[in-house]
Amino acid sequence: MKNIIALLLGFGVAVSLAASEGNLLKNGNFEKGDQYWKNAGEAGNYVPPVNGEVGFKIVAVRKGSDGQIIQSVKVVPGKKYRFSGEMKSSRNDIAYFQLKDLVGRELKASHTVKASTPEWQMFSREFTVQGNRLDVICRFKQNPGLEGATGAFRNLKLEETSAPDVATQIAPEKPAAAKLLQISYVAPSGTGERTGVDPANACDSVARAWELTAPGGTVFVAAGRYSNESLVITAENGGSEGKTKKLVGMKGENGYPVFSADWKRETPSVGRDFILLQPGASHIEIDGLRVEDYRNGVMGRGTNNNLAFHNLDFSRVRNGIYLNGGNHIEIGNCSMTGFTKRGVRLQGGVSNARVHNVLADAGGKEFATERFQMCFGIGDATKTVDSDILLENCVARNAYDDAGEKYWNADGFCAEANTQRITWKNCQAFDCTDGGWDFKTRDAVLENCAAFRNKRNFRVWGNAELRNCIGGYAHKRGGSGTEAGLHVCGNGGKVKAVNCTFIGNAIAVDADQKGEAILENCLIAPATASAVNSTAEDAAKVTGFETCRILSPEETGKEFPEGVKWNGEGHAVNAPAGEKAGYRN
Repeated sequence: MKNIIALLLGFGVAVSLAASEGNLLKNGNFEKGDQYWKNAGEAGNYVPPVNGEVGFKIVAVRKGSDGQIIQSVKVVPGKKYRFSGEMKSSRNDIAYFQLKDLVGRELKASHTVKASTPEWQMFSREFTVQGNRLDVICRFKQNPGLEGATGAFRNLKLEETSAPDVATQIAPEKPAAAKLLQISYVAPSGTGERTGVDPANACDSVARAWELTAPGGTVFVAAGRYSNESLVITAENGGSEGKTKKLVGMKGENGYPVFSADWKRETPSVGRDFILLQPGASHIEIDGLRVEDYRNGVMGRGTNNNLAFHNLDFSRVRNGIYLNGGNHIEIGNCSMTGFTKRGVRLQGGVSNARVHNVLADAGGKEFATERFQMCFGIGDATKTVDSDILLENCVARNAYDDAGEKYWNADGFCAEANTQRITWKNCQAFDCTDGGWDFKTRDAVLENCAAFRNKRNFRVWGNAELRNCIGGYAHKRGGSGTEAGLHVCGNGGKVKAVNCTFIGNAIAVDADQKGEAILENCLIAPATASAVNSTAEDAAKVTGFETCRILSPEETGKEFPEGVKWNGEGHAVNAPAGEKAGYRN
């Protein structure tokens, strides 16, 4: 295998060199190296087995096309076959199986089995062949940046079968349905016989316990520390309609179970994911876990419906919870502290979602190792619409970006143009280098929301109504652009602000391009004599000041002596007693 290193690792019990009974593949467990396997197009260094171990491991050592090893097997046209094998990789999706159905050199069909993870997973596929030869291929990616990444294969089998054709199925193996448990247990290092049937025989990995548990069942995770674990949930091993499958952490003296890996913020795109939801994985609940130093806490690959995430703490991650499509989703009582990209990210067609009581503290400059750090992000995937999403009692803090003299991004709450009917209630955003809110969504509602010390506390490109909100002490930390309590911009930005307060801002309300702001019963409280109530470009406008109360800087200092320090608690920024205009929490 040119440009790779092949090592033989012991991942199972050796079988005979010839194909075992019923197995059409020879040396399918690689107990004799790569004998019977052809290093197609990429030959290279071979390292003999170590300590009698088996399994075939690939280490990519240069940029280039995908590497592969192949074994060709004679098959009978029209017959059904079943392929199975295990694989893993140091990074998700590096290793995969490919099955080519051929007559001579003519390709009749190709089946690809993907989704390798850092943990061993068994995969299978059943199909009817059209040709007279089947090429079984173990493949591994060698894209730029993957040098040193590893993929491994073991326990490969190809068998004739009379079972029904399920050519569209790709699923990790799991025990027969009759043997699946309704309740299983996990503990650090496992206990007893590690069967998962009770706490005295707890499994030693979450992945193993999950495979042993039926839809509608629960995996209980004992308190303690777990290292380098990952869980891949598929449409086949997840829950089903009316049978939510649960992963539940059990609280101990030191709190919930802790899962840790070795992700580094200096190389944010590299690392292990904790939970990977494959397309279609649905009816799942995750509760009571702490996750540290993973690339992604939860990554959804698409159309993951009926999900619930409760009491989860993510620290030092790239993304906390990142979902790509799905409906009926709940994220509650969670925290994300120290992340380089997103705390919560919903895109790809998410609908009917509720995010509540979630803290997303990006960590400021220390974690700003890549651009566009956002605490809560909705939308951005092409050709999809994210809609009907409620964020309630959520707090965003310390999103940071340094672009030198250019515009500094990094927002607390963000929603792109391909979103609609997004509502924020009782949410707060503090100390972000761009918007506390920055959104292009349509028909947005903000109710009882607060934004302090962001460059633009509320930045609106779409249309929205702000009800009983407050934007205070806008603070520009660097780069281009003005600071403002409310900033309305774009060709269609339109905001109606009712009973809102804009306090301590250099510009209370700033309208650019064709933006329009309509104020009703708002309180304008400047902190300095140089502050202005509003600015508007030629095609923009700000109206409704006749319904508002405007304080002098002296009155602002008297009524709100602690306003600049306000951090979301108490009533220090409530409108003065007897005042009809302005914000009250």
